[in-house]
Amino acid sequence: MLAFLVDATPLRDQDLFARGLAAVSPARREKALRCRSDEGRAMRLGAGLLLRAGLALWGADADDADIFIDARGKPWCRTRPDLHFSLSHSGGMVFGVFSDAGPTGADIERDRACAPRNVAERFFHPDEKCFLHDLPDETRRRDAFLRIWTLKESYAKATGLGIAATLSSCSLLPGTTQAHIDGVAWHFREYALAGWKCAVCGAVAALPSKLERVAAADLV
Repeated sequence: MLAFLVDATPLRDQDLFARGLAAVSPARREKALRCRSDEGRAMRLGAGLLLRAGLALWGADADDADIFIDARGKPWCRTRPDLHFSLSHSGGMVFGVFSDAGPTGADIERDRACAPRNVAERFFHPDEKCFLHDLPDETRRRDAFLRIWTLKESYAKATGLGIAATLSSCSLLPGTTQAHIDGVAWHFREYALAGWKCAVCGAVAALPSKLERVAAADLV
């Protein structure tokens, strides 16, 4: 299993963006160009380039004709159906994980000035609500909220259940490394990244110990 982090900001350069567009499929090109903001276009293109590079490491074709979405919304590759992958992007960063050892999910979120407390109050597991209530100040609550959110998103992507189905169904507190949910043991790892929160969920304990940083220009 490998986890990659790409700063997509350089893809806002017109020349590099054009070269990146030429390297991806027409469908990926269209997805990137549909975004209204420069940051959004750069992240969409960065995600497509990272997917292409990640799949190539396992000898898989990254053409969109070979990428399908199953009934749970999880992507898979026709040429390597045993390979699991998950992509996420936020605040200019693209985060991706690839595994041939079982389902996996990844999520990254940029630190926000405030956390939507009403989301936690309405939808989080009771244990998570108590944990957030017991924290002494808003800064720590915001930090903990985002860590819980990325853990839940990574689990939602690994299972294909979707975030709405997982918000209150399980408790994933900051620092969680393993959780038995519906009789299945899931493993988690968070990564220290200034300005962002990111987490991986996987069916195996051997999750990547660090993120492999890849320059956007190297993906073009």
